[in-house]
Amino acid sequence: MPENRESRWRKTDESVVLAHCLDHEQRFLFYARTYTAGQGYQYSETNQLILNFKIRYDDIKRNPQRRQYKQRAIQQFAKEVTALLRDQLDPSLSLILVPIPPSKERSHPEYDDRVEQVVKAVAANIHTVSWLPLLQVTTSMESYHSRSAGRNPEDIYAVLQLDEASAKYCQPNSIIALVDDVLTSGAHFTAARRRIQERFPDTTVIGIFWAKAVSYGVSSET
Repeated sequence: MPENRESRWRKTDESVVLAHCLDHEQRFLFYARTYTAGQGYQYSETNQLILNFKIRYDDIKRNPQRRQYKQRAIQQFAKEVTALLRDQLDPSLSLILVPIPPSKERSHPEYDDRVEQVVKAVAANIHTVSWLPLLQVTTSMESYHSRSAGRNPEDIYAVLQLDEASAKYCQPNSIIALVDDVLTSGAHFTAARRRIQERFPDTTVIGIFWAKAVSYGVSSET
């Protein structure tokens, strides 16, 4: 599979509709790819990467060969975010990467630290970038990508809390980039930004997503 064939970082603009982040053009949300929801691995390079990135660990236990595909996707995500920040980040500025937490608590057997692995790798690549596990969920929920119901930022906000051990390292005027794999409605970004800015109102919070989700049959920018 040709590497990076579909990858091009861009900022959300007026062509993007996010039902739960209507002011996204002012929020600086970046994405590199387009993921077509409801389609499988064979549909596109991006679909293959995203679905490999989301492989569950219980699936890996049943078929250990799948671990290599998940790890390759994690490495590719980190490589592309590193390229974005090296190109766009002012070297005089420091940036904190914060993974948007998965739907499961850390103690849950299905907890998946895939986004955390990405931000760790990026922070290791760029000396002005650090990462913090600033957010955690207090109640495990059904995985977001398997839900038939829509995403509600109020529901997500209700189960998000700050990790106090990490919060002490966050300065009042920090620049924070929330990182996740797929941008769908903006609900997770909205809930996470709200939770952070309640404690740190002077922080700048942006978003970095590997892909933006579109419905099958909807054209996307190239």
